Amino acid sequence: MTKAQAGLSTSASEGYREKMFNLLANRDPLEVLAQTASTLADIVGKHSATVLRTRPFEENGLRTRLSAI
Repeated sequence: MTKAQAGLSTSASEGYREKMFNLLANRDPLEVLAQTASTLADIVGKHSATVLRTRPFEENGLRTRLSAI
């Protein structure tokens, strides 16, 4: 890996980290993580399997399928 590639990788990871902390606002990351299972259970309990399997947007070709990988 060249120095330029390492710089890009670090910038991308720092950007991701910053985005995640912004989403947390002032909440403790460990508390949010601890609540994840019950939050998902609530969502699954409120919606039918059909709704949960439905894509939120109509698939638009190969690009959509590849971005889901």
